[in-house]
Amino acid sequence: MKHSFTTNKNYSKLSECISEQFAFLSLSSIKSQIKQGEVRVGGKVIKQDCEVEKGQEVKIFLPEKLEEKQSAVLNIVYKDENIVVVNKPILCETETHLTKMVQAQFPNAAPCHRLDRNTAGLIIFALHIKAKKEIFRLIKTQKIDKFYHAKVIGKLQKSEDIITVYLKKDTVASKVFVSPTPQDDYLTATLYYKTLQYNPDTNDSLLEVKLITGRTHQIRATFAFLGYPIIGDGKYGLEKENRLRKVKYQNLTATKIHFNFSLSDSKILGYLGGKILIIK
Repeated sequence: MKHSFTTNKNYSKLSECISEQFAFLSLSSIKSQIKQGEVRVGGKVIKQDCEVEKGQEVKIFLPEKLEEKQSAVLNIVYKDENIVVVNKPILCETETHLTKMVQAQFPNAAPCHRLDRNTAGLIIFALHIKAKKEIFRLIKTQKIDKFYHAKVIGKLQKSEDIITVYLKKDTVASKVFVSPTPQDDYLTATLYYKTLQYNPDTNDSLLEVKLITGRTHQIRATFAFLGYPIIGDGKYGLEKENRLRKVKYQNLTATKIHFNFSLSDSKILGYLGGKILIIK
């Protein structure tokens, strides 16, 4: 299976760059793929463990035997005849690895939303097309609430607040840009947060975040823009702070789903109305 990503810093070795993205692979496996010409940097086949610059696109082909190392025991949080909700592990792609794991037990399953590769947590899979369309509708009409726990650097001025910014997605850079005011091609991005805990010794806060709109990298980009980056975030965070704290992956987990509707709101899924699914 082919995978691609854009580097967010300079690397002295290509193998180290790939290892950060695919921690389940051994360095020897990565170096073997490089030697066999299964890696491209900036569109060029690379067969040596060379330097990689920030902003370059890296593509790697992983054979099935290496893909299988990504697999883990599927953590099913809830299931019925229409949906299954699973707890996605970190370093697992929603559309590829996780979907393959779910479909091994539920062949017709399809993800109804996604999480970043480095974000763990709850994802809803529909088990048939009618359920999928209904989940999409309920998410779009804000009848399904998704909550996250995020650990950020610093103490926010307000213990809780609703934040609206405007985001523009750059597909090439695999990044979003933030504006505090409306602009052409920028989408409204709104979230609610509540501070659960502040640690003065380490100067970090644990937040509960509820997405009101669902935008790419919304939580990560918003809090970084506000001056409170998520600890461990390699794209929007503070590299120096991440190294000091020895954290490699963003402290962001999708911890709760609330089916915030009544029985009459959905003919297919009305029975889920009011149900809350939580992981800790």
